[in-house]
Amino acid sequence: MKINKIELYNFGSYEDYCVFDLSSNDPAKKIVVIGGKNGAGKTTLFTAIEVCLYGHYAFGYKIAGKFYFKTISELINRNARIKEDMVAYIRISFSQAEGREHNDYTLERRWHVHRDNLQETMTVWKNDVLQDTNERRNFQNYLLHLIPPDMLKLYFFDGEKIADYFFSDAQVNIRDALMVLSGNDTFDILYNNVKRVLYRDKNEQNDSSERYLKCQRLYEESKSKLEQTKEQRQELLEKIDQTHANLDELKEDYKTKGGITLQQWQSLQADLTVEEELREQLNRERKQLAAEVLPFIILKKLVAKVLPQINDEEAFRSYKILENKLTAPSFIAEFEAALSEVGLSQAKQREQVLQHLNETLLVGDWDDYSPLFSLSQDETIRVSAIVQHLQTFNTNRFSDIKNQLTKSIERSKLIRGKIKDSNIEHLSDFVRQTTLLEGELEVLSTKLEHNELQIVVEKEDLETKTKILQSARDDLKELLKQESVKNLSSRVLLLLEDLQEHLYTRLIAEVERCLKYKLDQLISKADFFDDIRIDQSFNVHLFRNQEILVTDLQQMLKIGGTKGVRQKIGDLAYQYFTNTEEDISYA
Repeated sequence: MKINKIELYNFGSYEDYCVFDLSSNDPAKKIVVIGGKNGAGKTTLFTAIEVCLYGHYAFGYKIAGKFYFKTISELINRNARIKEDMVAYIRISFSQAEGREHNDYTLERRWHVHRDNLQETMTVWKNDVLQDTNERRNFQNYLLHLIPPDMLKLYFFDGEKIADYFFSDAQVNIRDALMVLSGNDTFDILYNNVKRVLYRDKNEQNDSSERYLKCQRLYEESKSKLEQTKEQRQELLEKIDQTHANLDELKEDYKTKGGITLQQWQSLQADLTVEEELREQLNRERKQLAAEVLPFIILKKLVAKVLPQINDEEAFRSYKILENKLTAPSFIAEFEAALSEVGLSQAKQREQVLQHLNETLLVGDWDDYSPLFSLSQDETIRVSAIVQHLQTFNTNRFSDIKNQLTKSIERSKLIRGKIKDSNIEHLSDFVRQTTLLEGELEVLSTKLEHNELQIVVEKEDLETKTKILQSARDDLKELLKQESVKNLSSRVLLLLEDLQEHLYTRLIAEVERCLKYKLDQLISKADFFDDIRIDQSFNVHLFRNQEILVTDLQQMLKIGGTKGVRQKIGDLAYQYFTNTEEDISYA
């Protein structure tokens, strides 16, 4: 990676826009030195490079959460933070040789603050082409493996504190970074996964076995309980059927012996009463017809003359009324006065008009007629209605009444026969026994309803127990499989440990050689160190070959003990000099 340009906007001590143009075409210029006074912004620049390249990974955060954004908020220029709506960003342009290809990248991290709400956006250009979301995500992973965050301090460091980076008590451990950089982190992942399999709780299989046995017992209990409830249901059904049979047998036996229920006996009595009331009604109707209708049916021809006679008498009465009106002196006087007004003043003319009027209105020969009935108006209406009823009366009604009476008498005989043959002597015993059996049926039906509800609940419980048992069985099967995996993993772990030791030894030797070569180039002070040692934990130790008098060691031991000696000569020299506290005391 070759950084060509770094642009800062409102980041740290860099207010507004600042740019560092580091581009150079001279291949010999591989090192960039940033100089300045304390507080000038050297460390801020290094931090900006880390943040731009790695985002939240630069501070060891796994996600871009509130702690990360709090850190970013503190890094934004304090004058810019005063503004309600503020923008800050870091933009780095660099070149990277990737095989035979040479690609130019521009990476920008931009923060927008609005009313204390901080949002981050990451933008990537590859050869001036804007990358999409997936490409940006892949590019971030690419950077993490290209130069792991812990390795970045090998490339960007404070010259005054370079030595502190390699001491054993340094805060930065480059082991993981070197493993990623060399591609050997895969063995670490594999090794840790194998250990996780082997160090799993040894009691887990026993717990799973006990859980499976417990679930199996609970399942069997639930199943047995359901079967018992179903058997109880079958027993209830059989008892209900038997009670119904007993009730039917009791009724049939009572019926065979002539016994009837009180309701049946009351029904027969009610039927007999109905027939008697029907005959009484028919007899009343027959007597009424014999008194009111039969005589007129016998004198049918005379009845036929009644209406014509009534009509004639009505016409005669109308004639006489009109005649009396026309011959009344008052009418004649008013009529003659009216004729005089129209110009008929002669008495003879008036008599002729009056005679003509009488001849016109008084039609019919009623001089010798004599009324027979002389009925009033109301009497005429009633007699006319009676005559019309007699003329329309159906004479078959007499035979219908006779037939109905005959059939009613026959039905009454049958009912009386049933009552005679019936026996209600043991009715009270029958009712008592019937009531007991019906009560038993009601109790059994209630129990059956409760039993069926219980079956539904127990079926649901059994289904739940079945699922739990299946889950426990699957877990046990999985653990049994894992036991086989553990046996294989034990052998794999031993192989990986041997392989790791071999790889670590080679990697450490290579890193020691490269570090010594580079530090010899960078550090101009003579005899600053003689060699480099990296232990199995990848802690870096610089040491010098220097003679120490035994008397000096004895003085160190006397003043600070073995701990004091260790602090004076260093961990590596202490381990090289002796392996135990007794050895150093003996010395």
